[in-house]
Amino acid sequence: MLEPYAEKFARAVLREERGREAPDLPGAENNMRLPTRKLINEMMNDFPKFEPVEDYKRGYLFAWASEAGMDHYIVISSSQKNLCYEVDLSSTILGQFDNRYGGNLARGLCRLPNLREQSNALSQQQAYYYHDGTVEVAKEALNKIAYEIKKYALPWFEHNQSNISNGSILQYGTEWIKKNIDRIPLNIEQQLEEALNRVNYSTIRVEHQLLDELKSCLREYASTIDTSKDDRQKIVTLGIDLLMYGKYLKTAANREQMNK
Repeated sequence: MLEPYAEKFARAVLREERGREAPDLPGAENNMRLPTRKLINEMMNDFPKFEPVEDYKRGYLFAWASEAGMDHYIVISSSQKNLCYEVDLSSTILGQFDNRYGGNLARGLCRLPNLREQSNALSQQQAYYYHDGTVEVAKEALNKIAYEIKKYALPWFEHNQSNISNGSILQYGTEWIKKNIDRIPLNIEQQLEEALNRVNYSTIRVEHQLLDELKSCLREYASTIDTSKDDRQKIVTLGIDLLMYGKYLKTAANREQMNK
């Protein structure tokens, strides 16, 4: 579980804001409540790889736990007041839904409409899936979401997953973590938090012995393959997330050992 460091790190690294809230629609509060969970679950039946996560409180979360080592998530939020749905997508190696926008090869989060429009700048009409409060029109909005998941989200998930097995920096980094797993302390998150705090969360200036070693190895490997400028610029944040991945692997192994 990512703790306070995640929020501070997200603010320091991503500097990205979610879009504005959907506008209030007059008279929306007078509509009957829709059977939202039922309608969304029925729509998601078209995507059997994604299973509902029942204890998620901020919407309707569906998870695909891929055996390849990267998990994928679809989150559908519903506003009864504003009569609309919102859809977020996430791919991550960190073992749980990660709600930090932006990211690197180890984790990514975006809105479904961003993929459709191929833009980070969305109008309010583009960013949400509106309906009129009736079951019939709500189903139409969900059908549109299902269509866009098939057309845009599934290829996005597949592309993200390919990064863990195609010789990318991410694949190299996960293998480095597994080889050095015994060197990663369970309090690595606290150590990184303290290191970032000392430099006011400037990832360019952060110093940590294990992170510095990993960064050096990632940069050296990146120089030997075809690597995008964006991926090279995100090596520091990738290194931090890889160390968190190491903590996740170590914690999971310890839990499994205790359950035997």
